[in-house]
Amino acid sequence: MTPLRRTLAGAVIGSMTLLVFGPLLAGKVIFERDVYHLWHGQMEGIVRAVAEGGLPLWDPTVSFGEPLMELPAQLLYPFTWLGMIMSAGKYYSLSVLFHHLFGGLGMLLLLRALRASETACLLGTVLWMSSGPWLSTANMLNLFTGTSWIPWMMLAAERTATHPTVRSALLWGASVAACLLTCSEPVFMGGLLAGVWYLFRFLQLRGSVPRYLILGSLALTTAILLSAGQWFPLVGNLAGTARANLPENVRTYWSLHPLLLLQIPYPLFYRSLPFVWAESFDDFVSPLLHSVYAGIGPLVLAGIAVAGLKGRGRLLGAVFAASILFALGGYAPAYDLIADHTPILASLRFPVKAMLLASFVLSVLAALGWDQARQDWRRGRAAVAGFLLGLVVLCVIGVRLVGPLIASKPSFTDVLWSLAGFGPTVVIGAMMMYALSRMDKTLGHRLLLMACVALPTTYSHARLNEMAPEALLTYRPPMVDAFFGDGGKRLYFRTRDQDTPKVADLNRKAPPGFEWEVAVALSVKQILPPTASRIFGIRSSFDDDIKNVQTRYIRLLSQLLRDAHGTPGELRVMQAAGVTHMVTLDTKGTDALTLVHSERTLMGDMVYLYRVPGPLPWCFVVDGIRNVDNYRAAIDLAYSGYDLRSIAIDPEMAPQPPSGAGRGECSVEVDGTSRTVATITSPRDGLAVFLDAWAPGWTATLDGQPAPVTRANLAFRGVAAPAGTHRVELRYRPQRLFVGLWISGLSLAAAVAAFIASAKRAKSADAFAL
Repeated sequence: MTPLRRTLAGAVIGSMTLLVFGPLLAGKVIFERDVYHLWHGQMEGIVRAVAEGGLPLWDPTVSFGEPLMELPAQLLYPFTWLGMIMSAGKYYSLSVLFHHLFGGLGMLLLLRALRASETACLLGTVLWMSSGPWLSTANMLNLFTGTSWIPWMMLAAERTATHPTVRSALLWGASVAACLLTCSEPVFMGGLLAGVWYLFRFLQLRGSVPRYLILGSLALTTAILLSAGQWFPLVGNLAGTARANLPENVRTYWSLHPLLLLQIPYPLFYRSLPFVWAESFDDFVSPLLHSVYAGIGPLVLAGIAVAGLKGRGRLLGAVFAASILFALGGYAPAYDLIADHTPILASLRFPVKAMLLASFVLSVLAALGWDQARQDWRRGRAAVAGFLLGLVVLCVIGVRLVGPLIASKPSFTDVLWSLAGFGPTVVIGAMMMYALSRMDKTLGHRLLLMACVALPTTYSHARLNEMAPEALLTYRPPMVDAFFGDGGKRLYFRTRDQDTPKVADLNRKAPPGFEWEVAVALSVKQILPPTASRIFGIRSSFDDDIKNVQTRYIRLLSQLLRDAHGTPGELRVMQAAGVTHMVTLDTKGTDALTLVHSERTLMGDMVYLYRVPGPLPWCFVVDGIRNVDNYRAAIDLAYSGYDLRSIAIDPEMAPQPPSGAGRGECSVEVDGTSRTVATITSPRDGLAVFLDAWAPGWTATLDGQPAPVTRANLAFRGVAAPAGTHRVELRYRPQRLFVGLWISGLSLAAAVAAFIASAKRAKSADAFAL
């Protein structure tokens, strides 16, 4: 490759990143969806744990506490640790910019390995870097970074097939392991595609069966062992959570709505129209991916590749079709049948993510189809005509189906905006038909065809993600200071009653000077839900299980509070959980609470902070034991009249009545993220209760001697407290994590040694040949 071509390739990749994410270099940040709903608080938890001088293993600020290794932490992904030395916004922007460039470079090298022409390589790279599904995940960092590894896994598989050496197999395994460390579904999609491609290339090249089997097994073993530090503890933690077997409605919540199939060839973006907010249409009205638009050009070139390249074209075409069929999820009859009999699929959510693989395969096919189009231009013209005719039919059907979902009669401007893409699509199709018929004549016709293929998606996705000043992420709402100023220890965020209207829904206008999405994001911070409160180190309590990783005991405790809403049991459950304050968006059922602070959000909603009377301290000692569990324990906590400071529930201890000799005492010396040290005093043998979530991996010592950590009061930690004064220390040290880390560390050393040895043997063989 000449220096000029190398420079041109670098310029194309760099310019695509600047075009799509340029504002990030000017100090703006991506903020939607997972950024402020999940990622920011999780990253701050990692930073806090490291600042304490410990390992970032446990986060006490979410759902009474949960492991930081839970989805989608990326704790062992090397890039994550840059977040220790820069602000959250700058780190996020840098990660997005780097992985976009990284993914584009991987696609360029892959297409060269597939022997595509230089023009085809650049075209496929541009299509991939402007891909709607991939760019739509920029606000879901684990998905975005994981997807950037798909072309590298495919490249490594191709390299191992064409150059079957130990080094190639080790690099293939390392690429899969790196993707697995991103803790996202692309590792399954890209890994499966790479494996199928390796098998296909083996059948094509007719190599040595034992050699190909050994190298394929080496790559798979390397991937599993190098990433053991991530998946081994994760699998152990998820076994007792809802992720182990997700129900159908949760698993398929975001599927590709059949109407959104229209968006693949046609730039029909629905977000500006006032749709009915119907739960059954969430994946259409509020899709997980902002865009699945590919354009008519890539589809036509992909069709040419499938028709003309036979083996590899048809294989990739089948993968593309299978990905779209899988993305339909709940709308595809076979999906549930397959998921029910596949343990991995039963633990994965949102089938629409398969569009990431579909868009990758489409970009590869379009690049290969470019070279094939010189021979099959007649077939290409027929494909364009067929697409245009099909679009007319689909648009008529779409209007009929979309009509009932529109909440109010759209204006003439709205309708024109929605249909505006159809005119340019027809024009682009006509220009493609002309350029295809003459692409061998002059350079101008080839440039015209490239423009028809690449410009529509590039233009449509140039600013797909909403961005805002970094101040949006650093904003600290007054509610935070009001909580800490009133001595807050644990917060409960209570959602509004269904009959209490949202001001933001009644008035869909952002305040002057604010964009709608920015105003909503700021308002979310002001009401301090668990996803926002953890950013500031506030310990939350009865959170929704948005990641489906809570233990069944925490889920039962949260369900207990919801069931007790509006009854005296609601206050008692909050007291039993050590909740000191409650944030709510309405004042119903707050007569027994004390108002501390109230304010109006940017979108007009009122939010209130109340103090809860008489909560249990975070650590306390009892000498009365009730030996019940699960639902009986939940009923006892909410509705029994015994003194919560004298009696605790522990299913592993013998029952005993309280002595009446006085309450025990607990003095906390260290209250860290993964370590607690306390001095306890008990008048007789009893139980020390710590109001953080019980989970496997917590260990305790009593006066330096190992002591069991039991499950107290349904979901919390308990340590047996003998009579007298003792020193208790609790640490979170999950055995599976350290076993996994040892496996990963030893495997990395072995892989590096094997790679170096293989390189030396290859160098010696070359020298001997000379």
